[in-house]
Amino acid sequence: MDGAESATAVTTFIDFDHHTITYSSAGHPPPALVQPDGRVEFLDQATDPPLDARPDPVPRPEACTDYAEGAATLVLYTDGLIERRGEDIDTGLVIVRL
Repeated sequence: MDGAESATAVTTFIDFDHHTITYSSAGHPPPALVQPDGRVEFLDQATDPPLDARPDPVPRPEACTDYAEGAATLVLYTDGLIERRGEDIDTGLVIVRL
């Protein structure tokens, strides 16, 4: 994008054999894992600043979580869905929980 100085990204790897999700986020909203009981768990244990926010590249954090059989929904979404000027980002995350 013209004028952009950085970008956000999230990456996930789902291991269907071991029921794990490995993930990392560079300034992007956390993925949301919907559990079989309907509870939403935000995968926010591996967050880091946006891409190109640091002058020198460094390894990004990575986390892994288990998921239960039947937890078939992993939601990845854009920050444009939840962010509003003058509003706390946690207010927008309520939308994802619904």
